[in-house]
Amino acid sequence: MQGFCLSTCSSRSMSISIKKMTTRSNRVQKNLAVLNKRAKGGCSCMCMLLSMVGIVALVVIIWLLVKYL
Repeated sequence: MQGFCLSTCSSRSMSISIKKMTTRSNRVQKNLAVLNKRAKGGCSCMCMLLSMVGIVALVVIIWLLVKYL
């Protein structure tokens, strides 16, 4: 019975961690949308590249959390 509790507790904590990362990811996406509006649609190539790097970094962090938690 104790083993079941440990696996349930760890899956709950992992679920909470994923929800937090999703919330952070959504916040970053909203900030990027605001930056794009400020640039009035004329976002430079460097801005788009940095946006993509940020999104990829967030996906990697979420994947690592899921894999190792």
